[in-house]
Amino acid sequence: MGRPSKRTQNKKEAIKISRENLVLHLQELEKDKSRKQLSRASDDIVATNQRKLLNLKSTIKRLKDPVLKKANQIASRKNMLKRLQDPDVKKANQIASRKSMLKRLQDAFSKKHIKFNVQNMRKRRLLSDSSLCQNVSTKKKTPNSISYKKRERQKLNETRQKEDVLISEYILKRSQGLSEKCYSCHRLRFSSSVNKCNSDIFSRLGMSIPSDAKNTVTICSSCLPHIKKSKVPPLYVGNGYELNSVSSSVTQLNQIEKQMVSLRLPFMKIFKGLRSDGQLKIKGNVINVPIDLTKTTSILPRRAEILAAVKMMKVKLKRKSCFKQHYLYQNIRPSLVVSPLNYLIKKPLYKDAEIDKDWLAHVSETPKVWKTAQITKVKKQTMKTQMLNQSIRDQWTR
Repeated sequence: MGRPSKRTQNKKEAIKISRENLVLHLQELEKDKSRKQLSRASDDIVATNQRKLLNLKSTIKRLKDPVLKKANQIASRKNMLKRLQDPDVKKANQIASRKSMLKRLQDAFSKKHIKFNVQNMRKRRLLSDSSLCQNVSTKKKTPNSISYKKRERQKLNETRQKEDVLISEYILKRSQGLSEKCYSCHRLRFSSSVNKCNSDIFSRLGMSIPSDAKNTVTICSSCLPHIKKSKVPPLYVGNGYELNSVSSSVTQLNQIEKQMVSLRLPFMKIFKGLRSDGQLKIKGNVINVPIDLTKTTSILPRRAEILAAVKMMKVKLKRKSCFKQHYLYQNIRPSLVVSPLNYLIKKPLYKDAEIDKDWLAHVSETPKVWKTAQITKVKKQTMKTQMLNQSIRDQWTR
């Protein structure tokens, strides 16, 4: 055979190179595929892990919810009841309990312990039987026995007596009422809530001693702890809680006379309580009605001469002017209504009160007219008496 030609050799080499290239290309393709598969698998793993985390978070939130907790508890209880009611489960539980009991009994220590307990029980029963035979009185007394009933009656009587004593003490305290006065805050208190102290305490703390105070002074339970700590009580009268003294011109007024002078009329329903203590109650709302003093003064006589002559007037007080029936019906003294008005107008609460100036001018002249009217009345009475005496003397002389 001759040698192959150059062409054939070149072809063979080209085929070899192409095969090698194909193999390399195929290897590269396989590597790319494996890489892609690995990347996809890793992405899938990450996604699944994220889903699991989200599911765990959602389940934790649900478990924390109290409504879901209760629902789960109820569902678990129902499932447990269903399982226990199942006959196969019952049999399995019974068999398991029997096996456990047999194991305990087979144990030597448990057998000894059981024997010891049985012996102790027998001894106790023998002792109890002997005590019952010897002492019959040790038996427990039933509620039907006579002695039991007597004891119960005695207990009831004792409790009733205690209740009666407490009620009588309460009625006594209530009848006394708020009789004691605290010299620190000037409030009325019950005798039980007041303590007696020396009057020197006031001088030590720089507090003013009241004029009616003696060696011992009554102090309420709210002011006493502050005084013990050598402090002035916060409700002390000298801290600006003292009430101003009311003038005699206002105190001597009647009920209707006071209401004629006041700027407001409070209306309220007052009635006795259901109990026998006689305490009063307020029912419903309190209605506060403002009043113009100009209208009230127009009821009185306008002139000073007539005011001096009129000593008494009849006044009817109504809740409303449209009502037929009156609420109060009393006599008033016009002369006494005037003096408190002059006193009250100077006070700050009566700054906005409007009173007719002409009427006040007439009223300011009334004292002089009253004096002159009184003098003239006295003179007339003396003249009448003198005339009568003279007529009687003339008759006797004849």
